Amino acid sequence: SLSSSSSSSSELLKKRATMGYIHKNRTENPLTAICLVGAARTLTIPRVYRSIKDNLIDSLSANTVTFAHLKLSDAPVKKQTKFGYFRRINASEVELKVPLEYIKPHQVVTYQGENDDRLLNPKCPLSREWGIKHRRDTFFTGDNEVRLVGQLHAMYECYKSVLDYEKVSGVKFDAVTKIRPDTVWLFPSYTAKELLLREKGEMVSHFLDLFIFAPRKYSDGFQMFYEKYIGCTSGLWKWAYTPEVMIVVSSGSSSGTKLYNQCMPVFDECVSSHERCLILI
Repeated sequence: SLSSSSSSSSELLKKRATMGYIHKNRTENPLTAICLVGAARTLTIPRVYRSIKDNLIDSLSANTVTFAHLKLSDAPVKKQTKFGYFRRINASEVELKVPLEYIKPHQVVTYQGENDDRLLNPKCPLSREWGIKHRRDTFFTGDNEVRLVGQLHAMYECYKSVLDYEKVSGVKFDAVTKIRPDTVWLFPSYTAKELLLREKGEMVSHFLDLFIFAPRKYSDGFQMFYEKYIGCTSGLWKWAYTPEVMIVVSSGSSSGTKLYNQCMPVFDECVSSHERCLILI
């Protein structure tokens, strides 16, 4: 099932664009589209959604438009050798009401996500053996392939909303950012201006799959990769095996690199002090 809401009609978007909705100097405050995508998980916790709004969205730029595409049902328990266990945490539309009122996205799309298997391309599976041989991260192979494809599809759908917004408003974004809804931002992030100045605007910046920031001229990678995966008929996937590498590679930016731990003060929110999970400070 799928539900969707938008805070603005087409006419209102046009009015905003022509009457100063983009209210700050775009050199200092680049117009940035933010895709809040993935399983909602701990977005319902105040310190999570408040940090996303206060320390990421508001820190990036005074000119942001947020698109929330949220899956209500979480994936089964996940275990990673490096980061530990992530248990299943489902959310409901009722539980998301207060967080979304605080974040104030332009668009909200929620879906159950219980049938993500339908997104898989049986003609082009990810292979653990091939991944090991070619030094790829193999976490998303086998039963975990659906996790990767689910992420790519969610971002693909969100990016379509970004393009629709541009078409209706007649205004093109300066950058597009993908963020996860289960991440706590401990301190204010880099600004969009700072990120766009890296390598003279030629860099797609990211930290794992928690945060991916693409200058607009490279942001079509958010859409192109899923299209490439779905169109593959070779019998074996022989490209990137993690979402962040997929986006950077398909964007066409030759300078894309990771931002290291000390640069991104974030962590994945746990629901119990007894759970070991990803901590990046």
